[in-house]
Amino acid sequence: MLAMGIALIRSPSAILLDEPTANLAPKVATQVLDAISALARDVGLCVVVAEQNAKRALELGDAAYLLVSGKNAFTGGAKELLEHKDFGKLYLGLLPS
Repeated sequence: MLAMGIALIRSPSAILLDEPTANLAPKVATQVLDAISALARDVGLCVVVAEQNAKRALELGDAAYLLVSGKNAFTGGAKELLEHKDFGKLYLGLLPS
């Protein structure tokens, strides 16, 4: 949260967050993701998040890019990826891109 606050002091138009929920308790991770969602929704900030908690990030996001072994396995809407019938296999890199 401190790192996000420091970044926001400069009033950016976009912010990139790398694993903002890493090593956090589930309750705190939810609070962080809710705060990130509020920034995008209420402040109009463009937020790019690289996150291992894919399900929760996709529930909050608009667009999704799924990288598997450094290659793009999916590009499209966040909800589209979340509802993809082979989401688990895509996420684990078990399907060709």
